[in-house]
Formats: sequence, structure tokens, C-alpha cells
Amino acid sequence: MSNYIEYFTNYIINNYDINDDLIVLKYYHSLRVAWLMVMLSKKLNLSEEDTNLAFKIGLCHDLGRFYEVVRNGKFNNRVFDHGTYSNKILYNDGFINYMDINEHLLFRKAIYCHNKKDLADNLNNRERLFANMLRDVDKIDILRIRLANYHYEFKTD
Repeated sequence: MSNYIEYFTNYIINNYDINDDLIVLKYYHSLRVAWLMVMLSKKLNLSEEDTNLAFKIGLCHDLGRFYEVVRNGKFNNRVFDHGTYSNKILYNDGFINYMDINEHLLFRKAIYCHNKKDLADNLNNRERLFANMLRDVDKIDILRIRLANYHYEFKTD
């Protein structure tokens, strides 16, 4: 998993201002969500392959938020659909080529759905599982951030 974190980190460093507090906040949030996905996968007794997939979904779920910071200077779900934009970065900009994903439709749907009010009715059970996992761990970390009001130092090593 460290090679995916390294690619993700390099992408953020090379494309965004790592001195921006919101960029740093989202960077660490993405890492925590990825590891929370692993923890939840293990609690659910998912396979190693599914646990790795969950990790990658968690790591990539907020790629659109980084662009949102550059574009709007803040986070606002009413103005910017970061779930949709995360998939744009993943698939249109080629980020996905480095993630070694076998289940692209599930991957896309989980990321697309994570910030929507409701899940789509057309998700199969497996897609719904990963989408709900991501939605839950994302909210857990967002709540932790809001309650703790943490600020992080950006480290590359």
C-alpha cells in the first residue's frame, strides 16, 4: 500500500500548494479514510483483495476536494460536486492508471456516491457495501476533525 501512498503524495505535492492549510487537511484526511477503510474491511472479514480495494477507494475519494480548494478557496458541497470531480481526475487525467484497479465500475460508483445525499437505487449489493463503507468512514473522520479542530504539519517522509 505504501507505493499507492507515495504516488498519491507525489501527485498532491506536484499539483497543489502544500503550504495551504486546506490542502494539508485534505491530504491527511484522505490517508486516514484509507486506513479506516482497511480497519473496517478487516472487521467485516473482507478478503485481502477487497481490503486493498477499500484502501484505494479511501485514498482517492477526495481528489476533487484539492481542486476545489484551488478553484473556490473553501469546501462547499452545495457549489461543487467533489465526488464527481474526483472521478474526473481519476479517469480523465489518468490518475487511475497508477492504482491497479480491477473493478472500475465499483470504484467509480463508491467515489461518486460518497458525497451524495442518498445512494442510487441501481447499486448492486457489493457496490452498496463499498459505497456505504466509504460514506461511513468519511463521516467519522470529518466529525473527528470538526470536534478536535486539528491542524497538521505536511511531511513528505
